[in-house]
Amino acid sequence: MMMSTTLSDSPLSETPAPAQSKRQLPLFLRNKKTLVGVVILGFFVLVAIFGPLLAPYSPSAESTAKGMSVAAPSLSHLLGTDQLGRDVLSQVLIGTRTTMLIGVVTGVIATFLAVVVGVSAGYLGAKWDEFLSLLSNLFLVFPALPFLIVVLGAFPGTGQVPIIAMLSLLGWPWGARVIRAQTLSLRNKDFVAAAQETGESSWKIIFYDIVPNQISLIAASFVSAVLYAIGASVGLDFLGIGNTSTWSLGTILYWAQNGNALELGAWWWFAIPGVLIALIGTGLVLVNFGLDELGNPRLRDSGAVSRINGRLWSPSDPTAVQALVKTGGRSWRRRGHDTLVPRTDEISNSSLSGDGTNSVSFESLQRVDGHDRSGSALVNAVDVHQSGGLNGQVHGASTDSNILEIRDLSIAYRSGTGDLKAVNNVNLAIRQAEIIGLAGESGSGKSTLAYGTCRLLRPPAVITSGSAIYRGSRRGASELDLMKVSAGDLDRLRWREISIVFQSAMNALNPVLRIEDQLLDPIERHLDLSRDEARDRINEVIDLVNIPRNRLRSYPHELSGGMRQRVMIAMALTVNPRLIIMDEPTTALDVVVQRDILAQISELKDRLGFSVLFITHDLSLLVELADRLAIMYAGSLMEIGETSDVVARIGHPYTEGLLNSFPPLHGPRRSLAGIPGTPPDLRDAVQGCPFVPRCRYSDDACTKIHPTLLTLDCGHGLGHMSACPFPERIRGTATDVGVVGDMTASRDRGSYDSV
Repeated sequence: MMMSTTLSDSPLSETPAPAQSKRQLPLFLRNKKTLVGVVILGFFVLVAIFGPLLAPYSPSAESTAKGMSVAAPSLSHLLGTDQLGRDVLSQVLIGTRTTMLIGVVTGVIATFLAVVVGVSAGYLGAKWDEFLSLLSNLFLVFPALPFLIVVLGAFPGTGQVPIIAMLSLLGWPWGARVIRAQTLSLRNKDFVAAAQETGESSWKIIFYDIVPNQISLIAASFVSAVLYAIGASVGLDFLGIGNTSTWSLGTILYWAQNGNALELGAWWWFAIPGVLIALIGTGLVLVNFGLDELGNPRLRDSGAVSRINGRLWSPSDPTAVQALVKTGGRSWRRRGHDTLVPRTDEISNSSLSGDGTNSVSFESLQRVDGHDRSGSALVNAVDVHQSGGLNGQVHGASTDSNILEIRDLSIAYRSGTGDLKAVNNVNLAIRQAEIIGLAGESGSGKSTLAYGTCRLLRPPAVITSGSAIYRGSRRGASELDLMKVSAGDLDRLRWREISIVFQSAMNALNPVLRIEDQLLDPIERHLDLSRDEARDRINEVIDLVNIPRNRLRSYPHELSGGMRQRVMIAMALTVNPRLIIMDEPTTALDVVVQRDILAQISELKDRLGFSVLFITHDLSLLVELADRLAIMYAGSLMEIGETSDVVARIGHPYTEGLLNSFPPLHGPRRSLAGIPGTPPDLRDAVQGCPFVPRCRYSDDACTKIHPTLLTLDCGHGLGHMSACPFPERIRGTATDVGVVGDMTASRDRGSYDSV
C-alpha cells in the first residue's frame, strides 16, 4: 500500500516553470569558453575527416615547370607552394588528419592506462599501491627521447603505429600519479563508506563514486596526453626521426626547415602549421574548462550565475530576478530549463504536531519485510556488561529480543610506536525499538566502536578480539557473527539490516550525483523493485523526513546543512533497516534544526520500530532523546543505564563532568566546570582507572583497581552500571549538578527545545 501524502498550498510548493521563449543550449555548451573550444575542435575534426577530399592537389605532386621555386599564396595555391612546387594547402589538409589521429589515439590510450593504474593503486592500496606506484615512478624517469629514437629507427617507414604505441606507453605515468592521489583522498570520504555500507561491490563504487568525482582530473589528463602526443610527434617529425614520407604538421615544418623557408621569405610555410598546432591546444584547454564544470556541480552553478549591484541573476532567464525579488532575497537554484525556484531547505515540523498539512500513512514501510512493525513496543532495558578480561557476558533478561550483541570487542590502531587501543573489551546489547545514546569526548572510541561493529574500519585499524552477534536476520539465520561472516554476506546485510547516518552529511553525500540518484542506490541494491516503484518509495521516505519533493533533483551543495542531514536519514530508511547507527548526525547544526531532527528521529522510531545507536559528545541531546545512556572514555564503557536513572543517580565522575559542561536554564547562575586535563595516551598501558588524573574523587586505591562495570544497588531501574569503585562519593554531591533537574524535567515534558 503506497503512502498518501498531502502538502498544503504554500510558498514551499514548487514554482511553475515559465514558458521558454527559445530553445536553450545544452548545459555543456552554455559556457562561452567551452563553446569556443568546441567550435575550434569541431573545425579540426571536420578538416581531419574531409581534408583529403577537399585537397585541391596531391600533397606530394611536384610542379613540372622549370625553375620552380617557393611561390607566395595565390588564387591557384591559396597557401603557396614549397621549393618543389608542392601545394602547401594540400599538405596542411592531409597533415592535420595525421597529427590529430596521433594525438587523440595516444590521448585515449594513455588516459585509459592512467585511470586504470591510478584508481587501482589508490583504491586497492597495500601491495597493489606499492607495486603500481613503483611502476609509475620507473616510467617517469625513463629516458623517453633516446628510447623513441631507437624504436623508430628500428622500424622505419612503418606508419604511425609505432609512434602511437611508444607515446602511449610513455605518456600515462603523470596522469596516473594525480589520479592515484585523488583516489586515496576519495576512498576515505564518508560517501564511499556509505556505498560500502549499502553493500555495493568494489567495481560499482569505482565506477559510480570514485571515477565520476575525478572527471575534471581525467579530462585534464586526456588534454595533457593529447598535447604531449602532438608536441612529441611534431618534434620527432621536425627532427626527421619520424616517417617523413607521411604528411603531418611536423613533416611540413621539416620540409620548411630543409627548404630554407625563412631565408627565402616564405614565412607562411612555418607559420601556418605552428598556428594550427596552437589552435588545437587552445581548443582542448577551453573544452577542458567545460568538462571541469560538467563534473563539478558547484562550478557549473556558480558559472550560471552573475552578480550585478549585489543581486543574483541569470543572463539566460530574465525571470530569475523577479523570482528572487518575490522570495524576499532568498537563495534559489537552477531547475530544468533554467527555471529558478526559491530554495525551501527548511520546513516546519508542523506535520509532527498533527495539523494535517502533511499526513502520512506508514503501512508500506512497516510491512516492507513481511512483518508488521507498527506495534513494536519500546524496550527500556538493554542488558550491558563490561569486564576487564575476554570472558565478559551480557547479563540480565533473555537475549532472544536483542538484535545486536557486542561481546568483548577490542579494536586497535597499529603504528610503528605501538598499538593504540581505541576500544577495550566492550560489551553492549541493543534491543528492538530502542534509542541508546553513546556519549564521550572526541577520541573516546565511539565511532571506532560503531564502525568496527560493521567492519567498516580501514588499516591501520584492526579488530583484535571479540564478536558482534546480529539476531533475527531477514535472511533466515538466527544468529550471525558480523566478525566472521564473509564479505559478500556482510555486503548483503549492511543497510538492509544495519544502516549508518554519517557525521558530516556534505562528505557522506556524493557531490556529483543528484539526491534522487543517491536515494535510489540502496533500493536498487537490496530491493527487487521496478524503477517506478523505487521512485514511489523514495517519495514516501522523503515525506517522512519533511524533504520537499522538488529537492530530489538537487545536488548536495544546493541544500542547507539541516536538509542534507534529512537526506542522510532518508537514505538510512529507504530499505527499512532494523538498526540505524547515527554518528553525531546533528553536529554543526544550529539548535533549532537539531531539535527538529531529534523530534523526527524519535517520531520515526516509535512508528517504524527500528533501533538507534546515537553517537554524540553532546550529552544534553541524549538526555532528551535516548532511552538508555552509555558513557565511553578512553575506549571503555564508564557508565550505562536508563537515561532517567543515570541523570538522577550519577554513578561515575566522568558522567558528572559531562553533565556539568552544560549550563542550567532555570535557577541561579553558576560557573561552568569543564573536565580538567586531557584523555590518556592510549598507546601507554594504564594502571587502574584511566580517569584518575582528571578525577576529583580519586585516591591511591583507584590507581590499583582495574575498573569493571558493576550494578549500582541504588539504581531506580535494572542495568544501571558503573565502572567507578566508589560511586557513593559522586551520589553524595549529585544535587550540585544543576543541569540535571532541567534535563529531567525537559524529558518528562517530552520537550525538544529546553536545552
